[in-house]
Amino acid sequence: MKKKAFLQALILFLLLILSWVLLVRRFEKTEEPAPPPVAEQVPAPEPEPVDREAAVPPPVAELSPEAKIPPDWTEWMEFLAAGDPGPERMRRIRDLRQTLFSMPADEAVASIMELLRSGYDLPSGGLFASGEGGRLADAGSLREHLLDWLGQLDPATAAAYSMTEISSRGTAMPAGDYVLHLRNFAWGYPGDESTRVAFLENGFQALLGNPEWMARPGPAVAEAMDIAVYLGDSGLVPSLAGLRGPGRPEVLQHAGDLALERLVEEDPLPAVRALLGSPEGRALSDRARAGYVARLDPVDEASRSLLSDYLADPGTSAAEVSDFLAYFPNLNRSLSYNLLSRGISDTPPADTPGRLRRALRAVEAWQADPALQQYRRELESARQRLLQQLAGEE
Repeated sequence: MKKKAFLQALILFLLLILSWVLLVRRFEKTEEPAPPPVAEQVPAPEPEPVDREAAVPPPVAELSPEAKIPPDWTEWMEFLAAGDPGPERMRRIRDLRQTLFSMPADEAVASIMELLRSGYDLPSGGLFASGEGGRLADAGSLREHLLDWLGQLDPATAAAYSMTEISSRGTAMPAGDYVLHLRNFAWGYPGDESTRVAFLENGFQALLGNPEWMARPGPAVAEAMDIAVYLGDSGLVPSLAGLRGPGRPEVLQHAGDLALERLVEEDPLPAVRALLGSPEGRALSDRARAGYVARLDPVDEASRSLLSDYLADPGTSAAEVSDFLAYFPNLNRSLSYNLLSRGISDTPPADTPGRLRRALRAVEAWQADPALQQYRRELESARQRLLQQLAGEE
């Protein structure tokens, strides 16, 4: 019995080796592949204006009459299309990834570019999701997978291709493709920083301006809100706050909340100023706005002054002040994999005691402020809470 089992295992192993060799040979070419494009050959970086009303992403189709599958890809596409969208196709796409990543990088990149330019696509059965380091943990289509792999294998080529696609097609492409083009451009653009930032900002604003994506946002659009965090631009705070408005899809509200939370965490003073100074920020619920403002560390005179003005402002309701003093300092942090911005460590910040002590001093100063005496009870409650928290930290 043992001998028979050994022979069966050996035969299976040999079949697997033969299968892998045949799959690799499907990518072999009789002539040298054309060199991939380089960033310097790409036209001007700013995206061209697009017709927002016409910018509805086309559905992913099993086979597109306009898309001619490159000859070298025919067997692979038949292999992928034979599996129903779902676990079986996802497994086959993983087989494709393993084959591509085991090839010399230049050959794999040439093969990926060939299929991307053909326009062919298949639904994968998965959903767009960021993973570690901004690489996709899952994707909704074959093209999304290919763009993700291209960005990993050759960032410069991926950036050049992304610049060309966004400049020529704008948001008139599937949302997942568009978001990955922005990510790949950020990863691999070799030019000056100002051009890179301007292109990403324009691309992000174009995404926000697509009515179809804002009305029915998928997971790729939700993940794209992290671009605002990556850019670190407080000028984007009103746009993110606006995503939390009434009638917005829940997935967009959650994504906007997470991005706004992290943008305030990264650079609190300008972000909180932008929040309090914009109609979109003022339109937030009292509790939501109080939670964001409570992230501001009173570490300097400018921050302390902004917080004092916020509490004394007649436009700040008593309910909002009460919520603020219950949160302050807001040290909660959301952990997630992000498309571009760095991840937040799950280790508590080393300066937590310092944050608590500075908050305590601010509360005690507010207790002595005649303009805030109507909040005596809430201020004393905040002081006692902070004293308890500090005792727990020591």
